[in-house]
Amino acid sequence: MHQRQVLDALATTLRLTGAERRHVFDLAGESDSGPRSAAEGCPAVGDHLRATVAALAPNPACLLDRHWDVLSYNDAEAALYGGLDELPVQRRNMIWLYFGWHPMRTVLKNWETESWAILAQFRASADRHPGDPRFTEIVEDVSSADPGFAERWERHDVAGFTPALKRFDHPQLGLLTFRQAKLIAAEDPDLHLVARHPADPSTRRALEAAASAR
Repeated sequence: MHQRQVLDALATTLRLTGAERRHVFDLAGESDSGPRSAAEGCPAVGDHLRATVAALAPNPACLLDRHWDVLSYNDAEAALYGGLDELPVQRRNMIWLYFGWHPMRTVLKNWETESWAILAQFRASADRHPGDPRFTEIVEDVSSADPGFAERWERHDVAGFTPALKRFDHPQLGLLTFRQAKLIAAEDPDLHLVARHPADPSTRRALEAAASAR
């Protein structure tokens, strides 16, 4: 039995919390790659984090886990992608939205550049957690929807988050430009809060008008 399997069994037997589990793995010099699927076993999202996401309205915001699964989001974030509420839980994932949801290619300006960047970040996260089945599940699902995705994935490009302007050509809200911040939750470094705020007055007005209409 590999050391990681022993540690996983120990953590399960002792019913360690997420922080305790990560500490044990860190002491052993191992990466905690325990399975977390979008449907079950995903990290618990505290009410305070959900409230923070909601409070950022009318600006879009969401909470992502290490698989880029969208665990929580506000109405403004849902409006950017349209129909986010209607997606199965397994497909509320940023990689699926970028590659499997084809309207993204026209809604997001500079999709080609943006998609390479987000995939490189996703690959870096997957490489930090070898053996995590959720990454394989996402790659297989997206590959079935986008024939070109598998080739991109096999390039093994990796990157970290870089703040940059994001531009949307939204069918209802028009041209939107955002600055974006990505923050790590102190209680679980696998949880990332993504907050987008308007980069120009027209975007701010569009968001405020959309919020008033909801």
